[in-house]
Amino acid sequence: MNDLVELNNKNEPVIKTFDIFSGFGYKTHSDLKRVITRNKEKFERQGLLVLQSLKPVKGSKGGRPEESFMLTERQFTLLVMLAKNNKESIDLKEKIVNEFFRMKSELMRIASNQTNEQWIEQRQSGKQSRRIETDVIKEFINYAKSQGGSDKGCDMYYSNISKMENKHLFFV
Repeated sequence: MNDLVELNNKNEPVIKTFDIFSGFGYKTHSDLKRVITRNKEKFERQGLLVLQSLKPVKGSKGGRPEESFMLTERQFTLLVMLAKNNKESIDLKEKIVNEFFRMKSELMRIASNQTNEQWIEQRQSGKQSRRIETDVIKEFINYAKSQGGSDKGCDMYYSNISKMENKHLFFV
């Protein structure tokens, strides 16, 4: 469930209509989008109505790209009032509302930490540790390239090593 609500480029929680249309009881995504477009003025009064092109589903042969609305919490609340209701959709709506509140609480906690001196000191210490770590990875990449590794493959080492490390340290 935590995957439904995500942060946009302004660090605001948003949800894609494409991810929720079936849970709301609509057969197609365009049916749910129609609810929004019929009430476009109301949605725009709650904030900028953002339409995002989605990447084609993996393994598909392409076709017209799907477009999904990225709804803010206020816009989602309006959609809840306008959309179909059945037991499954009500349960989904409740879970999404809880996820919006959880994400907002987490964002407020992060914002308050950024003014906490102890947190700032720990952050600086973490940055220094990461710099040391990336220096070691850089040495490893240079060694791998000197042993005949491809430039493209070796350049992914920063990302791959960091992902593996974070996964095994329970950061992800």
